[in-house]
Amino acid sequence: MRTWLSGGAGVVAVALCAAVAVQVAARRPIRPQCDPSAFEAASVRESAARQGMSFSVRPGGYLEIRGHSLRWLVARAYGLNSRRVLQGPDWSEGQRFDIDAVLPGAQRADEAQLQSTLRNVLTDRFALRVQIEERIMPHYALVRANSRGRLGDGIHRSTTDCDAWRTRRERAGPSTRQVATGPHCGLRFRLRGRRLMEFDLGAQTTAEFAAVLQPHAGRLVVDETGLVGRFDIGLAFSVEPAPEGRSVFKALEEQLGLRLEARRGPVEMIVVENAERPFPN
Repeated sequence: MRTWLSGGAGVVAVALCAAVAVQVAARRPIRPQCDPSAFEAASVRESAARQGMSFSVRPGGYLEIRGHSLRWLVARAYGLNSRRVLQGPDWSEGQRFDIDAVLPGAQRADEAQLQSTLRNVLTDRFALRVQIEERIMPHYALVRANSRGRLGDGIHRSTTDCDAWRTRRERAGPSTRQVATGPHCGLRFRLRGRRLMEFDLGAQTTAEFAAVLQPHAGRLVVDETGLVGRFDIGLAFSVEPAPEGRSVFKALEEQLGLRLEARRGPVEMIVVENAERPFPN
């Protein structure tokens, strides 16, 4: 199969069904009170679409979310990936939701403002209450492979302004958006034959890249590269053992100058203590 497949809105992390024994190291309660000034209006409803996910901010400060689960929304609100969200009701993973919210001041928000707005929407509409815990557990740390911090040829700092392109596309109108093409922002992947997996990430953070690696590494991957900003990343590795193949571990070092380092230590997790289905509006 040679067709590139896109990973939805930005990077999509595939959860692994592996039981991991963990030990609670620390517990920090997070009980946010809904701040009415954090969003001007919000509409939440169960998603009718079976497939497709998106997360975008349209001109005028309109936050538009389509087809995401509560577990994913909680992870997005706290800047983590969904494998670091624990517990929650049975429907928190399978049920999908559409959310429309107007950001305060009708302005395009930065990442911190987006997270704050989403946390308040979840608190107000889902009665969300969470705890932030540090748990001792096995994981991989994504680190630089050499002492000089030199990166490989497969990773470059991105010069793409995805937000600016999306804004221009939205302002162009519906008829133009149907045919408009733009820069590569997010994840594309393809499988050559049965063994060679190719990743092509555009304008992504190394934390987002770490989430992509998790299903292939076999355990939680935490970004500890210290790299700030967004990068264009290309990686090819064998998904099945082969004499001439490169495992994801070997490919990371050879192509990106990064390494997965096995560790057991504290990892910050989000524990959902309460969540309720929102009333449609």
